[in-house]
Amino acid sequence: MAPRKKTVKIAEWAKLILRNAEVSRSAIPRANPECTVVRIRELLHRADYLAINKILAALGGKWDRREQGHVFSTDAQPLLEEALGNGEAVDQKRSLEQFDTPTELARRMVELADVIRAASNGCDRQCNGRATSDHL
Repeated sequence: MAPRKKTVKIAEWAKLILRNAEVSRSAIPRANPECTVVRIRELLHRADYLAINKILAALGGKWDRREQGHVFSTDAQPLLEEALGNGEAVDQKRSLEQFDTPTELARRMVELADVIRAASNGCDRQCNGRATSDHL
């Protein structure tokens, strides 16, 4: 049985706000040049902001204080259009139960665990069977 999709319903008032949102390229240099930022133009009450934040987070956006908007690792426009058309935002990470470990933490965990790598990764008697950061 396929996992049930976790969705966030989008109210009509929220659709109006999101249709008027500004979607632009990130002004801050980032590792991924495809980053886009969604900025809400209206001043919102806290409860309304939290509802909009929940929608944008479900779509993959993350609030960035320096950008004064939600940063997406890809083009946010198609994501917004699909969500507004469907009336719901599918939270991909929760639907897939995917919770990625940050890269630096994963590297540190491998170093601490002293993981032994297979010979196919180039680890042989030269490194005494111990993985090094060069093998990651």
